[in-house]
Amino acid sequence: MKIEAIIFDMDGLLVDSEPIRNNARVALADRVGKEWKKEDHFNVIGVSTDEWTQCMIEHLELDLTPAELQREIIDQIMVLYTEKIPFHPMR
Repeated sequence: MKIEAIIFDMDGLLVDSEPIRNNARVALADRVGKEWKKEDHFNVIGVSTDEWTQCMIEHLELDLTPAELQREIIDQIMVLYTEKIPFHPMR
């Protein structure tokens, strides 16, 4: 499947994006031998990109710049979206 366009659904109206974002963060934490817990996920829901990035860098003690971390998370999200897009059911 080739992605030809992206719609930014910032409020979760079309796509249930929070679980995907969390899965990407969990995967990164696993790769660096750390743990990203459910409460960590809840702490970054609805915050800005700068805020969740800083939270992850501090909490996981990452040796990444904010830009590097954001790129890694976005790349992982794209991998997960190519597997399945979690659309909300149409009402």
